[in-house]
Amino acid sequence: QALTDPVRCVVAYYAALDAYPAENSGRIPPMLIARAGLDTPSLNDAMDTFVHQALKKNALIDVLNHPDGQHVFDCRDDHARTRDILRRTVEFVQNHLSLT
Repeated sequence: QALTDPVRCVVAYYAALDAYPAENSGRIPPMLIARAGLDTPSLNDAMDTFVHQALKKNALIDVLNHPDGQHVFDCRDDHARTRDILRRTVEFVQNHLSLT
């Protein structure tokens, strides 16, 4: 892909995805969502609803759930699952931004 292409991927940690209209979920670029299981229920509910609607539209979405993760787990929770999510996030971005 050329460097002038539009957004080629999205990474969402702790995203307020209820603000993104469900009817657009089939037109988003490849997306990785990291979900903290111990985050606020309203935030997780919004993410869960978005994922469900996007999958119904067959969008390309990877969801990484951290069942024991709190909000900002990537900075506050030094767990194997945290490191795995961070590693997989980097791989996702590298894969989708590759120019080959």
